[in-house]
Amino acid sequence: MTNLTTTQPAAFDALLALLQTAGAAQSPPVAVMDTEITQYQPGSYVIVEALEEQNFDPAALGSFAFYEEYEICGRTTVFQGVGDPATATKAVRDQTFAVHQAVVHATVIANSGAISTGGGQVLGSQAPTELEWIVPTYARYSSTPGAFGEGQAGLQGTIDWRYMLHARLTVG
Repeated sequence: MTNLTTTQPAAFDALLALLQTAGAAQSPPVAVMDTEITQYQPGSYVIVEALEEQNFDPAALGSFAFYEEYEICGRTTVFQGVGDPATATKAVRDQTFAVHQAVVHATVIANSGAISTGGGQVLGSQAPTELEWIVPTYARYSSTPGAFGEGQAGLQGTIDWRYMLHARLTVG
C-alpha cells in the first residue's frame, strides 16, 4: 500500500476524549463537545471545533517521510447571570480562565509527552503514535454580553485557543 495518512482525525478524537474526561471530573461538570450549540447553553462549556493550518515538510530525502503540522482549535466559554456589573466582568474572566486551565490547558500539558510531565504518548494511548509533540499556539480572551432567548442576560467570557501538533508520517 502506498498512502500517506494524516493523523488529524484520530488526534482530534483523542483530544476530544481527554477533554471530555477532564470536563466530567469538574464540579460542576463542564460540557465538552465537538459542535456549536445555539440554544440552552450550559453555564460552562468547551467546544473542540476545527483542524486548521495543515502543512507538510519533507522529513528525509529519498524516504518519502514527511512532518505534518496542524492546529486543533477550540473555545472555552463561561456564562454568568448579571450580578454587580462592577465585579461581574472580573468574575466571568477569572472563571473562564479557571475552566480553561482545568479542562483544556492542564489536560494538554499533562498529555504532551514531555519528559517533565512524565513522558508517555502524546494525547494518550488513543492517539496516533506518529505524534511527536503538541504545544500551545495561543489563547485569546474576550468578554461579551450574554444572550438568553431573544434578549441580553448576563456576561459571557470566551477563550479562543489553538494547539499545534507535529507528527512524522511515512508511506504505509
